[in-house]
Amino acid sequence: MSLGGRKVSWWVSAVAVAIGSYYAFSFVQKASMLVGVGSEYENVNTSSCRKVGQGVLHGCEDIVHWLLPDMEYDLANEVEKDHIYIMDEKDQYSELKAMERTADGALVPFSQDFRVHGFDIYWDPVDPEDMTFMFVNHQLDHNAISIFSHRRGSDYLEHMETVKSPLLHSPNNIVAMSKRAFYATNDMMFIRGALREITNNLGMALSHVVYRDDDGEFRVAAKNIRYANGIARHGEFIYVASCMDPGVQIYTIGDDHMLPTGHVYATGFLRVLEVGKFFHDPTVGLMMPTATIAAIQRRNSIERMLVGCVVCDAVVACDSAH
Repeated sequence: MSLGGRKVSWWVSAVAVAIGSYYAFSFVQKASMLVGVGSEYENVNTSSCRKVGQGVLHGCEDIVHWLLPDMEYDLANEVEKDHIYIMDEKDQYSELKAMERTADGALVPFSQDFRVHGFDIYWDPVDPEDMTFMFVNHQLDHNAISIFSHRRGSDYLEHMETVKSPLLHSPNNIVAMSKRAFYATNDMMFIRGALREITNNLGMALSHVVYRDDDGEFRVAAKNIRYANGIARHGEFIYVASCMDPGVQIYTIGDDHMLPTGHVYATGFLRVLEVGKFFHDPTVGLMMPTATIAAIQRRNSIERMLVGCVVCDAVVACDSAH
């Protein structure tokens, strides 16, 4: 009886070791690919690149053509809100002021917390001068989406509504579908505590994309994503970047606005293990130590790319001929 028990125990241990070894190997293999171990990279067509807005457009975490949010996170000593800048093709930039209406109709500075992350713009299909800005806003008491209207040529954004929901627990980026509807990524399931550290370190596929319709109702549109980060739209396709997977997931927009899985430019950390030193000192002798966002504009014979990152003190503009 004792011998049989030892045999069963040995087989259980062997199976446990085999399963553990398989998952350990898979984890190491995926982690090595994720951090770029053994990968080679080269600069391509960077001779025309230059810094724009140094010291002003720093910590830029999202770009839509020429519209840049200025990110500064120092919550303990915060004296200013984040800022929105518009930049023309001559690299001249100016601020768009966030405003709101009082009960008697007066236009005054936006009174809510304004800590911008991702954002997007919806252009009215009938009136091209009418634009709707949607910002992921990490307010102190909750995460939200702040929606503003803007008339092209004016120097301010007028607040329309700030949206919050239990399904917006950790929003990262957003795609505007109408003046009220949008898709947004939630980059993690748990926003604080030990479970956040455990699930993030294990790269568990617990984040998702939510959809808010024109009636203000929320639902999960796509799930089982590893740290859903950036999101973009082109036609009927939605592109979602994952920080924990070296790729971009492509979805088609269903009739119910769900996202069944269905030449992409992507920015990221090419040498992940070196990123920490740039968070400590963003001035380490490079034009741009890393990249987290980019936007491309094609006009006539010139293609321009704008690149920004969370630890940079400027954006980089690169021009090239088609």
